[in-house]
Amino acid sequence: MIYEYMLNRKNKQLVIPEWVEDGGYFYDSATCTMMGWSPDLANREYYIPDSVVTLTKQDAIDRVITMHHVEPMLDEEGTTMSDESVTALVSNWYDEKEAQ
Repeated sequence: MIYEYMLNRKNKQLVIPEWVEDGGYFYDSATCTMMGWSPDLANREYYIPDSVVTLTKQDAIDRVITMHHVEPMLDEEGTTMSDESVTALVSNWYDEKEAQ
């Protein structure tokens, strides 16, 4: 499942929550959140806090498009990406993570 999460504080340092299997994607500086993946409940044996936001594919796309409108994402050549390119990037990323 794809989650939106914030870093935890441990020993005065910011760390990725232990339940995030693969994270650090699409950082939103306005909310200090990022996206990551962990298995769904049927495929894990550990707790994920109820307050963590689970994102559908459309939620993830909408989140990154909103960020893109504030701080445009750039492609490999340094050109501002189109909304369609950002949508494709997030959609492909989401599908790849959900297939794990």
